[in-house]
Amino acid sequence: MQYLQEETRHKILSVALREFAARGYKDASMRQIAAKAEMTVGNIYRYYDNKAALFDALVRPAWEQLKSVIVIDKRIGSAGGMTPHNLPVAQIAQEIIRLARDYGQKFYILLFKSEGSPYQSAYDRLIQRIAERFEQELFPLVPVEARDRFLPELLAKTIVDGFFTIMDTCGDDPTRMEKLFGQLLGIMLKDVDQRMKG
Repeated sequence: MQYLQEETRHKILSVALREFAARGYKDASMRQIAAKAEMTVGNIYRYYDNKAALFDALVRPAWEQLKSVIVIDKRIGSAGGMTPHNLPVAQIAQEIIRLARDYGQKFYILLFKSEGSPYQSAYDRLIQRIAERFEQELFPLVPVEARDRFLPELLAKTIVDGFFTIMDTCGDDPTRMEKLFGQLLGIMLKDVDQRMKG
């Protein structure tokens, strides 16, 4: 009996994952999920109290990991100048790659398809945290007259959106995905402290 319950739960989660990915939290419905899972809505409610609980079951593990990523310890770059790999924001970027690899579509749904859910601010919180890191790590190295308050947010959005563009393009090829993302970081962050002074 326990095996059948787990099999049913897995089927619900599998169908819900596809539905939330296609329609987003706001437009997905328990009826659609039930129909595609070939079961009654009532049967789904035996496992999940509501759509929010079902969504939570899918994305909470990715959310918990994302929260830990955005508090990576601060480490200023080496004396030889900043490189894409010695900035803590680069550590965050590597963790984003790991999350995308480990959670795939669930991570994408969390950031881009969660409007209307308790997680709808996940993307904005990630952008805000990365922007804060840029501000903490780069602004002290840049002359005051060269600082623009919008730049850290712009860099953060470019990194996150660039990553998901790469993931959409070659998400089934993790080696290529990591290579392209490393190249993106290299273009954006190599000696960025020096370039911002110029």
